Amino acid sequence: MAHGFSAEERARQPRNSPESICGGDQKSDAVCYKSKDPVAYERSKAVVRLLIKGNELCTAWRVGPSNRLMTNNHCIVTSADAYETEVWFNYQCAQCGGHSVFRSTKVWGDKVLSTDEELDYTLFTVEDFDLVKRFGYLQFDLRRPAKGEELYIPQHPGGDPTEIAMTSDEDANGNCAVDDPNYTGYATGSDISYFCDTEGGSSGSPVISKRTDKVLALHHFGGCPNSGVRIDLIYDKIKSQL
Repeated sequence: MAHGFSAEERARQPRNSPESICGGDQKSDAVCYKSKDPVAYERSKAVVRLLIKGNELCTAWRVGPSNRLMTNNHCIVTSADAYETEVWFNYQCAQCGGHSVFRSTKVWGDKVLSTDEELDYTLFTVEDFDLVKRFGYLQFDLRRPAKGEELYIPQHPGGDPTEIAMTSDEDANGNCAVDDPNYTGYATGSDISYFCDTEGGSSGSPVISKRTDKVLALHHFGGCPNSGVRIDLIYDKIKSQL
């Protein structure tokens, strides 16, 4: 049995750890981008909150039009893990800076189709897929980006309603961007690094190119720079499952 924290209890929890918040915390509620970047806002609807076994939090997102979602291997490994995972769609604030949220659509995870520890990904399905089709999906950008390419990351930091990390006080142009396109994660050159702000619970978030609005990497590490596994490497492992 598990329960969440009240607002007062949550305020006392440690947040904004220096391992993932780089400089000041520049993340904003997804709905704050509804007018100023409507494409980023629409893409954020495909990003979901994971509540794993009642007490662990991660982020995931829909991959393509079929019943496929992706998160980190360090979040979900087996179908038994997926089966005990609540997948929350539309867990977003209704107003920028507000506290009320839209009514979420919750389904259960189902089967793990592919997973890899070194590339730190898990591809899985959900039950009752027809209930969540309307929230859209993301597509892959199968290239290695250049240093300086601008990014944004829709995510559920600390299990909160969807936030987007896009602006950055650690990047010269004010938008978070690729710091190193050949960064070492669990394997040499497996990641790209960036100073987009993330927190615990953001693991499994999509790292999206601002130029193409497609996914370049799967976020998994903090450390300033933070980093995500290159999606082209993951695609080579999962393309037969899509």
